[in-house]
Amino acid sequence: MSGMILLLTYNGVGQLWVRYRVMFKIPKFDTSWLANPNSYMLVAQLHQEPDTTPADEVSNPPLYFEIRQDTLQITNISCAQQVTTSSNRTFRTLSTLPLKFDEWYDFVINVQWSWTTLGKIRIWKDRKLIYHDIAAPNCANNTTGRGNNCNYAKFGIYRGYPL
Repeated sequence: MSGMILLLTYNGVGQLWVRYRVMFKIPKFDTSWLANPNSYMLVAQLHQEPDTTPADEVSNPPLYFEIRQDTLQITNISCAQQVTTSSNRTFRTLSTLPLKFDEWYDFVINVQWSWTTLGKIRIWKDRKLIYHDIAAPNCANNTTGRGNNCNYAKFGIYRGYPL
């Protein structure tokens, strides 16, 4: 995987702009795991710090990109409850794209973080809008008063398949 963040800006009131470019090189390792529908590989995350008091039971990135079989899937997780558990999260698949090797994907992401209906997500791929949502929860109900301090970007390979 080759990739880079070209632009990351945060306006201080919950809105984030990210430009993310990535290329998946033709693998030189066993890719038979791609045939398993339960296997995945996270390649980018817009993450969120969990609350500490009361502590969240689980902490997932509110927005992530993952390889799943022959697709690149973009998923959003939200939770309006004060304590996030494995049973009270909402998962939404925002886009499913064909997985292509040796081609650049160029994404621009604009997010207004909110666990209420004030949330906004817009995603462009190669300068074409592929997802637009302006009135939906898109993150967990975490605040600085309960130990949370920020949303942040993570890029790299996080796998859910055996080597």
